[in-house]
Formats: sequence, C-alpha cells, structure tokens
Amino acid sequence: MYNTIRYKKIHRYFWLSLLLMPLATAAQHEILEIHHINVENGDATMIVVHDTAANTYPVKILIDGGNSGTDRFLQGYFNNYFGAVNMPVTFKYLILTHFHKDHYAGFNRLGAGNIFRADSVIDPGGYTLGPTYGPINPPQATPDRGAKKAGDASIYKNALRTAYNNAYLRERSKIVTTFPDDIGKVLPLGTVNGVPLTLKCLASSGYTYSTGGATVDNGIGGRNNANNFSLGFVLEYGQFRYFTAGDMGGYENTGCTAYIDQEASINGGFGSLYSGTSYPFNQDAGGATAVGHVCAFKTSHHGSDCSSSKDLLDFSACAMFLSAGYMSRWGLPEPAFQARIDTILDPLSEWDAASRPVGVNNRGIYITNLYNFKSGTKRTCRTSAISLFANKDSTNFSYGNDYSTTGVHGNNQYQSKNVNYKDSYVLKVEPQNITTQSQFYVFRINYYNNTNQPLSTFQCHRNTAP
Repeated sequence: MYNTIRYKKIHRYFWLSLLLMPLATAAQHEILEIHHINVENGDATMIVVHDTAANTYPVKILIDGGNSGTDRFLQGYFNNYFGAVNMPVTFKYLILTHFHKDHYAGFNRLGAGNIFRADSVIDPGGYTLGPTYGPINPPQATPDRGAKKAGDASIYKNALRTAYNNAYLRERSKIVTTFPDDIGKVLPLGTVNGVPLTLKCLASSGYTYSTGGATVDNGIGGRNNANNFSLGFVLEYGQFRYFTAGDMGGYENTGCTAYIDQEASINGGFGSLYSGTSYPFNQDAGGATAVGHVCAFKTSHHGSDCSSSKDLLDFSACAMFLSAGYMSRWGLPEPAFQARIDTILDPLSEWDAASRPVGVNNRGIYITNLYNFKSGTKRTCRTSAISLFANKDSTNFSYGNDYSTTGVHGNNQYQSKNVNYKDSYVLKVEPQNITTQSQFYVFRINYYNNTNQPLSTFQCHRNTAP
C-alpha cells in the first residue's frame, strides 16, 4: 500500500495541474529544476536546466554524493531521469561541501567514470593531487579541511586522481580555489530562457559573506570539525533564490560546542545581497515587506539542533528540503530542531485561509526519510514531526519512506533501506515573469513505482508592490 503524506486539505490535483500548465509554454521551454535525491544517509542535490522542447539538459550540477554505497541510488536516479543513452552523465560542476563521508563517499564512482563525470570539481581544498592538477590552498594549516584524521577523505581524493588521469575530470575549478579570497565569487552556470543562472559562494572555511559584502572570519580556532569548513552557495535565477550550505552550523547550545556560528553573519549577507524590498503575493499596497528574502533552502546538517537558527531563517523562505536517514547514532532530524522550525519558519507570502488559492501553500517541509529510533534522547524524530506538521492546513508536509501496510503512520520503519522505496523531491521554478516575481512547484518522484506527483505550489514573492 502506497501512502502519501499531504497536509493541504483542499489540495486537488486537477486544479494544481492547471497551475502547472505555464511550465510547458513554447516561448519559455527551459525549466530550472532542483532535485533533492534520496540517498538514505547523507546529501545529494542536483541542479539542472531542462530544455523541454529539445529534451536536453544544458546545465547539470551535482552537490554532494551521499555515503558509502549510495552510488547505487544515484545510478538509478540518473538512468531514469536522463535516460540510459545519456549515461554516464557529465556534470558542469561536482561540488563537495565538506570532508565528511556521508557527503563524499558517493563520489567514489567518479574514478570509474561509468555513472558520472565532470568538467570541474569544487571542494574546500587543503590537499594536492599532483602538479598538473594543482594545489587548493587553505587559509588554515589543517589536514583534509577538518576531517577527523588525515586520510579520512582518501576515497574522494583517490577518485579525483583516477578520474583526472582517465580524462573523466577536466580540472579543478579556477573560480573557487582559495579562501577567504573567494567568498562572494560567482560561478556563471548558463541561462534559463535568456535569464542568467548563477551560484554565489557565501561560506567556506569558517568565512562568510556578510553585511555590505564584507567577508567575516567566524573563528574556527581549535574547532577543527569538517562541518565548519562547509561550502555554502546561493543559487540565483531572476527573483528565485535557493540556499544550500552542507553541514554549516549556527545555533549555539550546550550540545554544539564543536561548531561555530556562521548563520548570524551570513544573515547580514542576505540582507545586503537582496536589499531591494520583496512584496508577498497576498498583500495590499502598504502591507508587510521583507529584505534579504530567499525562496527555498536545503536544510543544513540534516536537521541537527546545531543549525538553522532564527538568524538564518530571517530570510523568510517558503520551502525547506531535508535529507535524513536511518543512522540511529545521529537521530536526525532532531525533535528540538523541528520545534524551532515550527515556530520560526515563517515565509514572506502567507495567505489566510479564506484567500489562499487552491493548491497553494504558505510553507513546505520535505524530508527524505523519517524514523523513530529505539533509544536515546532523539528517538522520537518521526513522531515529533508528524505531531508538529501533520495537521497544519497551510503547510505541505511530506516524507519519503511511509510504505507501511498497517496504516499511514505504520511502524514498518526500516523498510525504506530498499532502493525501491526512495522518494525524492524536485523543485521546479516557473519561468514566466521570473525577473519580477518568483513562483515554484514541488513534486514527489519515485521511478520505481512510477510516481511523479505534484505536491504544492508556492508563490514566493515579487519585487514590485501590488
């Protein structure tokens, strides 16, 4: 029995399909898509531009590759999405946010070149692969950029070396190479229907893009944790903005002493980047506005209580995407994090119940997998999320592993270890009027049971008053 979790009671797919029709218009046939690929443990996010008229993909970026063994999820996903004739997939950029295994180990197949290849790779640096490849110089003298011990990232580095020697990898990016010098650097990705698409580097090595474009040193000091070296980027396409930053931390409490707070300073950076006022769709002239508005984000550190502070979430995003898995010692997303999100994830465009259009939600919370764990203080992750988000009419909430035959919230909680049960979430940006406003859609994708299910529409903001 297939169970989906949707919490917009008046959501009707017929009407939502009508809302989605502009995506297929002939005049604007290129669509920006962000794929949050379910790899069970770890992160893997794919950014593509899909030319629907030619059925080609002129822009392809992969951020992180998941944990050991997750290449099988990537292989199946790419094969189904791009088609077998387009395998292996060549990405413009492979980006590794930081040297933790649940982010880099899935890149091990790069050396074989049979699943994916790359024009360029971007990572936090701090190693040398030989004179022809070139060194990537860190500002701090630390091995493997905060890895627990020297050699921890050998899987990744060996894959790079082999790929480079076999011409499966062309180069290390020459745009983002040293820090803090490259904070604020822009990677041009191409265009979508003639509108520029870019990635701007906002964080790495404990440095962040802050107020007025200044680079702030947040002080790693002795906290040599790879999460503190995470690369962070904002994806920009017209009025659409999407933020992703690996496992960057920012919420300080007694359990987070290994992490530095980078979110308070980067909040000022969003305010400066997007200093023009944003207006919600649902307001009259003279109503609430916001500065520094972001439309959606990939939640840092898989829902750890050490990330996603009030400072960061001042950017008033509509939708968050979170990758979590069955690792009981991690116990993610933490209930304390969930409770904080429930109170501070307040999007700019909030419709009241009477005026909200059918199929449109105020906010969306999308989690790849949710589990309860057998012991520990984090054991109620799944129960907590359901109790917080399941019955909020304006929130679209979904998680990708509820295939129990005993009911919608059954206890068959480890079933989704099977690759066939992996639901992923795809964000598609509406191209019409993208230079003056932002609207996007979220789909649930599962190629193994032929699911391509629209979940919600988000009317993010516009840059002119109504």
